[in-house]
Amino acid sequence: MLLMISCFSQQSYEKAKKLLVSHNFEHKLLAEALIRYETLTMAEIKLLLESRDTESVEQGRQKEERTKIKKKLEKSSSGFGGISAPVIDYVPASSPEVTN
Repeated sequence: MLLMISCFSQQSYEKAKKLLVSHNFEHKLLAEALIRYETLTMAEIKLLLESRDTESVEQGRQKEERTKIKKKLEKSSSGFGGISAPVIDYVPASSPEVTN
């Protein structure tokens, strides 16, 4: 029984070690990003692993912030209480000159 447990434990150790060694770059990349940003969303982790660059997280956050601001501006300028009104460019007709 003890031999089976030891064998299972050794196999698990070897499998875990193989996984860690084969994904060494990804572990270092994630560690660097977590040190720099403290938290990462799943989308940021996917972006980081696909781009293989920690700067991509910052760029993604900036892009997301711009999108939020844009949506907020569109929402706040959508008319009167959510009712949109057409924009009319009115140019009055020129009046005849007054002569004295």
